[in-house]
Amino acid sequence: MNRDPIHDIPTYNLLDVAASRGNGVVWQRMKPAGQPCYSMELLHEMRAHDAALQEGGGIAFDNGEPFKVKYVVYGSNVPGVFNLGGDLATFIDLHLAKDRVRLKAYATACIDVQWNRLQNLGLPLTTISLVEGRAFGGGFENALASSVILADRDSQFSFPEVGFSLFPGMGAYSILKRRIGHVEAMKMIMSGDRYSAQELHDLGVIHALFNRGEGEKAVYEFIREHGRHSNTAFAMQKVRNLVEPITRRELDDVVEVWCDAVFNISERDLKVMRSYVNMQVKMWSTKQKVEIPIPPTKARNGVAVESQVAVN
Repeated sequence: MNRDPIHDIPTYNLLDVAASRGNGVVWQRMKPAGQPCYSMELLHEMRAHDAALQEGGGIAFDNGEPFKVKYVVYGSNVPGVFNLGGDLATFIDLHLAKDRVRLKAYATACIDVQWNRLQNLGLPLTTISLVEGRAFGGGFENALASSVILADRDSQFSFPEVGFSLFPGMGAYSILKRRIGHVEAMKMIMSGDRYSAQELHDLGVIHALFNRGEGEKAVYEFIREHGRHSNTAFAMQKVRNLVEPITRRELDDVVEVWCDAVFNISERDLKVMRSYVNMQVKMWSTKQKVEIPIPPTKARNGVAVESQVAVN
């Protein structure tokens, strides 16, 4: 595959940022220090990197040489995991402390990241989510915010929040309703079911699939095809935002509902959330295979099941 090499730009603690000048690509890969969830520090760095591109007018640097960014690719450096979602330990602490101010600050940081991607950073470029593994809760939501989703065929997606009486409050319904309609969006959110990459591709949520280990190749294949019709593609991004806009006000209003829901959960819900946190802590401290339970849901074939998510 002919392309310029990607040169690392060591700027952040929890992000790997790289560039490929010849293709106009900036890569942003999450590398969380602990559990692969959205900590406030990770969100801060994601916002900072987006802001740097915005303030520079979409100009990035590769080995000191400036170039116009055409694509920003968001992925993960954690094998088998895109992201497992929100910082549940923080949610529990803030629930117990009745600290709505800090909870709202966390949610707003999430919305800032979502809004940037939904608007393609306000620049003439395309955002791409590269999912290579599990994208649950906020991880699934974050992947949805990009204009394009490319996924490993073995990837899995889920909104498990219903299991502890919450919902994905950072844009999931807003995005899915516009892409697949109200009925399918509600089904996906309220069931808590796991979806395969193939199922989401069939629904039109995922744009293209690739085999394990071929994520970078898939990105460049997409870019090659996209480049043939780039003027039309960029114009249609604008048209979509005009015809079916997701406004910042809409996202902020939904966050208020989400904050209310956090303070309405029961002690039973807190116990379920704690079990998730404990499993994640054990998993990332021992590096052993751990089964993280997803609460029982009604499967799409009508049979009640107890799902298990194997994480290596």
